Amino acid sequence: MTDAPATSSAPARETGQFEMTDHVCSVCLGRILMHVASGQREFVCSNCGIKGTSVVRSICCCGLRVPGMGRHDFRDACIRCQRNPNPTPEVPAQIIAREVD
Repeated sequence: MTDAPATSSAPARETGQFEMTDHVCSVCLGRILMHVASGQREFVCSNCGIKGTSVVRSICCCGLRVPGMGRHDFRDACIRCQRNPNPTPEVPAQIIAREVD
């Protein structure tokens, strides 16, 4: 379980399998998987099935943006995917979306 394949600029290795990333879906908070096909990375939510290509931020919580003051002005929501430092029965998820400074 690593973030490296999701953000690395190294050539993608085609394995025919999905790999877990340390990211959660911006739609449903499900875990995001990565698959390499034809040398291209594809990211898929393991829960709702939303898909993104090239970069994991296209579908994960790290890429969330909020409206700014202008009509076309969007700002970083300061939410990042990270490992849960204290999984509990109430929040058992290993990866969570958390506000950062």
